[in-house]
Amino acid sequence: MSNLHAHDLSELLIHLAKNLSKSDFETWCIVLWVIWHNRNSVVHGKESKPPPLILEDVERWINKFKSLHCSKLPLEKHPQQTFKWGPPICREIKNER
Repeated sequence: MSNLHAHDLSELLIHLAKNLSKSDFETWCIVLWVIWHNRNSVVHGKESKPPPLILEDVERWINKFKSLHCSKLPLEKHPQQTFKWGPPICREIKNER
């Protein structure tokens, strides 16, 4: 990851997305989220998890993501209806009371 000049998280994520494989980028996103979640728990009074437990959380979330991402969901048999907007009927006024 040469030439990394990220000034904030959004720049880091853009850099990672451009320079990593899709799978590695997804892993990085999960790692960042688990670290943020642990930090947020500490901010709200809980104890920080030791790094090995954080890594276990990362692995569990990656496995969960992959199982959900790879599952084939059945497609809808009936397409959703679309409704077209129409103006109100003449001489009708919305009365708010």
